Amino acid sequence: MIKLRLPYPPATQNSLHKFWAHKGKVKVYLNPKIRRYYAEVMDIIEDLDEETLELLPITTPISIEVCMTMPDKRKRDLDNVEKVLYDALQKSGVIDDDSMIYYKTVYKKISLSCEIETVKSGSIDIKITPISI
Repeated sequence: MIKLRLPYPPATQNSLHKFWAHKGKVKVYLNPKIRRYYAEVMDIIEDLDEETLELLPITTPISIEVCMTMPDKRKRDLDNVEKVLYDALQKSGVIDDDSMIYYKTVYKKISLSCEIETVKSGSIDIKITPISI
């Protein structure tokens, strides 16, 4: 099992990719905010202890638990965050392919008073467990 704490990803309402047409050619590039997030996650993964790094990348089916602490009290769709998060885990070498996620539990952290918890900038706690199917 691997446990990670990652920063909350940027909003993706404007799509992960931008498209430009120039002289009849369409060019696609990754949103700069997403590119910076991927780099930040890669830095966090590189700083993990050697014992954890030896387990990476995980190439077998996995179960993943994602607990999101929101950056503020605005309404947010969990599925918008998931795509960026899973791509970051793949690009940083934690998992070989995000299609290997067989089971997932994703939730917002809630306080004892049933309020959605917030922390400046937000955070995401992840527990990844290899499974056999």
